[in-house]
Amino acid sequence: MAEKLNTKKVAYATAGVFAALYVICAVAFVLAPGAVMSLANNLFHGVDLSKIADNTMTIGGFVIGLVQVAVYGLLAGWIFTGVYNRTR
Repeated sequence: MAEKLNTKKVAYATAGVFAALYVICAVAFVLAPGAVMSLANNLFHGVDLSKIADNTMTIGGFVIGLVQVAVYGLLAGWIFTGVYNRTR
């Protein structure tokens, strides 16, 4: 029988990775907003996000976004381990 993954460890690790990527993205946006906006436009298949984007970032907005992606990471890790462990 294959070893099962620890749900809490995977969920926390995934949340940490998501949070780290969010911080890297936020720093990139502060340093080069045009380049980041161009990359974001490519992700959305030609939708011009610059027409609806606000080029300012507040500390509050950053913190809310960070918490939000960390929660998404927790959920993704939890779902992943649930699926993985059931298929083992």
